[in-house]
Amino acid sequence: MTDTANSLLEKYIILKKIGEGGYSKVFHAQCKKTKQDVAIKIIERRNLDSEESMYVQNEIQILSELDHPNVVKMIEFFETKDQIFIVMELMKGGELFDRIIEKEQFTEDEAAEIIRVIADTIRYCHSLGISHRDLKVK
Repeated sequence: MTDTANSLLEKYIILKKIGEGGYSKVFHAQCKKTKQDVAIKIIERRNLDSEESMYVQNEIQILSELDHPNVVKMIEFFETKDQIFIVMELMKGGELFDRIIEKEQFTEDEAAEIIRVIADTIRYCHSLGISHRDLKVK
């Protein structure tokens, strides 16, 4: 879905910044109608070179095709001439490494379950010709 920033602000309340990358910022937001918590990635077009712009369009295309319980879901996207807004499921689990470090004891069964979930998810992505380099925990 393509629309304007005004449409985005009509549908979502932006609550706080939760992350930042080389060319984007990610915000925790909430749908006004459903109260669903979401993440909104805001990409400034002026920060993108032509290769990065192609990467962003590819990301949007891939996210729109993926449907797996352990892959973040893109809900919709909006764009203006200056920005791209990708509305996604909010992932509250954080980084896997941080979750492991926080535990006082990490059992073999827990490790096996994490590896099973990761392998299943990677197998799904690879079956579609997609690889990923930034895995998160739900």
